[in-house]
Amino acid sequence: MFFAVSLLGFHAIAAIWPDASNHASQVYAWLDEIESWLLLIPLVAFIIVSEEAIWRGAVMLPLAAKLGAWKGVVVSAMLFALAHVFLGPPILVFAAFVAGCFWGWLAIKTRGLFAPIVCHLLWDGLVMFVWPLV
Repeated sequence: MFFAVSLLGFHAIAAIWPDASNHASQVYAWLDEIESWLLLIPLVAFIIVSEEAIWRGAVMLPLAAKLGAWKGVVVSAMLFALAHVFLGPPILVFAAFVAGCFWGWLAIKTRGLFAPIVCHLLWDGLVMFVWPLV
């Protein structure tokens, strides 16, 4: 469901922000640099599990305990997005914020990191390999 919403959301943003597709293409450009696809899958899995452990486990959960669930989710998603500022174009930062909010909410709702990890793995797999946004 999150993938479908993000796909529709991206096309809605692209309709009002003509350069969004160019920005998204820049995000995908790093895939052309990969020499071994056998290394890519474990690398992406490691990055995703690490991101969830850090951003949802170590950052969001303590913030949610201190600030309340929703404030903790939004603040941690803002920090997650900020961490992506130097990794790519603005569309990546926006996507990191929206996804960070969703995965944070999922961690709160399920009281754990398993569901956000699985969702993050599926989402990245779909947008990178199966059905790219551009």
